Amino acid sequence: MRLGTTAKLHCRLIAVRVPKAVADARRRQLRTRLKRKGKTPSKRQLSMRDWTILATNVPAEWLTVEETLVLMRFRRQIERLFRLFKEHRKIDEWIIQTCLATGARISKQSKA
Repeated sequence: MRLGTTAKLHCRLIAVRVPKAVADARRRQLRTRLKRKGKTPSKRQLSMRDWTILATNVPAEWLTVEETLVLMRFRRQIERLFRLFKEHRKIDEWIIQTCLATGARISKQSKA
């Protein structure tokens, strides 16, 4: 598979069926979101909630499907964290504190 608007990258498509409970929760969330907009989900939209679908340019030899799914969850958590920091405008303060704490630890270790 190739994706991209200008440069077409070779990618692999990963599709994993999720447990029924996960799919049902996804369908409830979809219905709730669309209901607020005065819409109802299509059969296709509902059936797609049975799957987690990813496109990646990382070769299968480097990452298994399971490893790719784990990285996807980490990436999502990191994105949520940055969104939270950005919303509360504390990312600069957090970065400064983290850098100062890391610098102090490195300094302490180098003196020991």
